[in-house]
Amino acid sequence: MGQDKVTDQELAGLVGRMAEAASAFIRGDMRRYLELIHHADDYTLMAPLGGEPRRGFDESDEAVEALAEFFRGEGEAELEVFESYRSGDLIVLVCIERQHGVVGALPSQDLSLRVTLVFRRDGTDWQLVHRHADSLVNEITIEQMRMLKERAQFKPLHGARRVFLIDQIDRANELFTQPLPKAPKLGYFQIEHTCGLFKIVHRL
Repeated sequence: MGQDKVTDQELAGLVGRMAEAASAFIRGDMRRYLELIHHADDYTLMAPLGGEPRRGFDESDEAVEALAEFFRGEGEAELEVFESYRSGDLIVLVCIERQHGVVGALPSQDLSLRVTLVFRRDGTDWQLVHRHADSLVNEITIEQMRMLKERAQFKPLHGARRVFLIDQIDRANELFTQPLPKAPKLGYFQIEHTCGLFKIVHRL
């Protein structure tokens, strides 16, 4: 049965847990993260790098070790709660995770995220049922957003060879240092990129 009210103490305790969990995650301490944050069976994720929503959190040893290897180093995180909402057995946190750390083979850098978290009461515990994160902590222009969406259309094949679909050849010059050959400005084109050179294969 749902409870009518989430107390200030419960909210503060959950925020404190999430703050510690964010710090553990960014430094690759996944075991500590999973001690602090319990994912519901119906957990969903909208990941910061985009793509389709995902279901579930893989807590297998292999998956946890892979995450720990990917997020590693002397990372730090601070949870800044912009707003919180309480209703029955639900808590929603609207936050910024201000953090920096090492991800993959990249050097230490700012990895801050805008995050919305939904928690649901489970007995005396709180389970995370949804996380939605993106990296747009700093506002971008509509033109920058267009360029990001065009980059997302690039389809890597194998080796150094890539094939791209773009809607205007001129726009590719904004994305790459190498100039592309002249072509009609309207329509989609298949572009080959081999050994640093671009070539129009055909108009689609």
